[in-house]
Amino acid sequence: MNLKDLKDQVDWLYENQMRSMCLPPEDITVGIIVKTAGSVGGTPVVGVKNCNVGFDWDASKLIICPEKDLRVIEADELLALRKASEKDGWAQYENRNLKSDIKMLQAKIALLESRE
Repeated sequence: MNLKDLKDQVDWLYENQMRSMCLPPEDITVGIIVKTAGSVGGTPVVGVKNCNVGFDWDASKLIICPEKDLRVIEADELLALRKASEKDGWAQYENRNLKSDIKMLQAKIALLESRE
């Protein structure tokens, strides 16, 4: 998308969608869609702080600045995070079982000691 495409789309939305929504333009927020785990409800977005035209290496870009830092996550990094999460979840599961076994053994020891 280039700046003209963006302007045309915003102009069209402003002229056509705004009438059907019955909302004043100042009540419409601008957001960038973000991926989140387990979200329910409206589309998760991060607000837009501002936008500006780049300079030097970025001279041909309109840069939109989000309110929060965003970053791209590569597939291999995502896979590593999932594996680490699964490993941690499995460790927590084993830990719960060990704690349960310890309580059961302590109860058996207490019972045996009380018989002496």
